[in-house]
Amino acid sequence: MDFLVVYRRSSRELVSVEAFADGDAAIRALNAADTGLNDTDIETVLLGAETFEALKITHGRYFVSAPADLQPVGH
Repeated sequence: MDFLVVYRRSSRELVSVEAFADGDAAIRALNAADTGLNDTDIETVLLGAETFEALKITHGRYFVSAPADLQPVGH
């Protein structure tokens, strides 16, 4: 499973997280999110993990300020 994470560095805020079962769709979404984005405060990353819970453990810094019951938008 791939997860597209959008994160605001200055406030350590998770802006959005989307889950993708299709890797090609995830790459297209990453490219679309990055297109025209000139804000160095926004970080967009595509991460792979078996589950969303595993992602929160391996990349916990993105989820510090997120609600405990947060679930990604699925695609």
